[in-house]
Parts: sequence; C-alpha cells; structure tokens
Amino acid sequence: GYSPTLWGLGHQICGKEMGCSIGLGAVFSALLVAWFVVWLIKARPGLILAAVAAVSLMLVVTPFGWAYEQVWLVFPIVLITGNFRNRWPFLVSSMLFLIISMVSLALLLVAMHQQMDVVSFLVPLLVFILTTLSGSQKNTITNPATV
Repeated sequence: GYSPTLWGLGHQICGKEMGCSIGLGAVFSALLVAWFVVWLIKARPGLILAAVAAVSLMLVVTPFGWAYEQVWLVFPIVLITGNFRNRWPFLVSSMLFLIISMVSLALLLVAMHQQMDVVSFLVPLLVFILTTLSGSQKNTITNPATV
C-alpha cells in the first residue's frame, strides 16, 4: 500500500494497480540489491560498513515498513559522518546528521500534504547511497569507537 519503501513507490506510480505495483517494486528492489552486490565486490568494504549499508538497504527494499523504523539509520549516519570527516570540510561532515534530519522533516511535510507517507523511502535511500560512497576498506573506519 502506502509503505515508505520502493514497493510503496511502485504502488503509487502504478496507480494502486496490484500487478504493476509488484512488478515495479521488484524491479526497483532488484536494481538496488544489484548495486549493493556490485559495491561489495568492487569496494571490498569492511564488515561494519557492509552491515550498515545492508541496514539502510533493508529499510528501502522491504515490501512493507513504517517510517519510524528509520531509527535504525542512526548508526549508518554516524559511521558515514566518520568516514567523510577527512574528505569533506569539518562543518559539512559534522552537519550531516542535521542535514539528513532536515530532509526527513521536509519529506514529512510532503507526506502530510499527500495524506500518505511514501516519500520517506528517500531517507534510507540517501543513507544507502552515502554509505556506498563513503569508501572502501582502505579509507573507512573499522572501529566505530573512533568516530
């Protein structure tokens, strides 16, 4: 139905037609999972980075979910912030958590206007993209206590 996942997006794009919704949700999810697998092979991330990427991926490709489940994104966002601290200016990397929170609040306003929450899938999608861009095993934090 109106789940804030890729399946909910498929449902909204297809005008609530079930066959189309399932097909489109499956295609979107398969593409994102393929991206994850290619990233795992090419970037060779450490176990922690791969796990936090999987958490954000799970939130966006699961067939049904609620926006409040996105609390699981706290750890990936903290890890991303630590990974970007040497690549971005300090203010940008330190404000990442706040920026993602502001995006989440903006999407809440859109959801309130639409009277359904489908667009919140963009938050875990953004976190997933940032996680995969945050580095490989060579330039990422392997110990979260150092963040």
